[in-house]
Amino acid sequence: MSQPVSNNNAQTLIAAPAREDIELVVRMAIADTLERPVDEVLPESDLEKDLGLDSLGIIHASIGIEEQLQIPVLSLASPDFNFNTVSDLTEFVANKKGTAPSKKEERQTW
Repeated sequence: MSQPVSNNNAQTLIAAPAREDIELVVRMAIADTLERPVDEVLPESDLEKDLGLDSLGIIHASIGIEEQLQIPVLSLASPDFNFNTVSDLTEFVANKKGTAPSKKEERQTW
């Protein structure tokens, strides 16, 4: 579940997605790019070795992520482009977007 966070620049509240939400967006974007079921895109899947995602596929998937999350994700020329797995890409996007506590973390604080 998304939780509101303060955006000091705009003085408004915006929803920060939970890490699970970002992971789902990343997996769905990759699955859409590869025309595969999202269940085949696992967090531990290697983007190139397991999924066969080449640089053009990564660009296509990143566009889908950008559209869903409204953030610029990556440039292949960027030194930040250093991920091998779906989980690596999810972590990169989560750090860039900012996230609310995960559902698992929320349950543990009760």
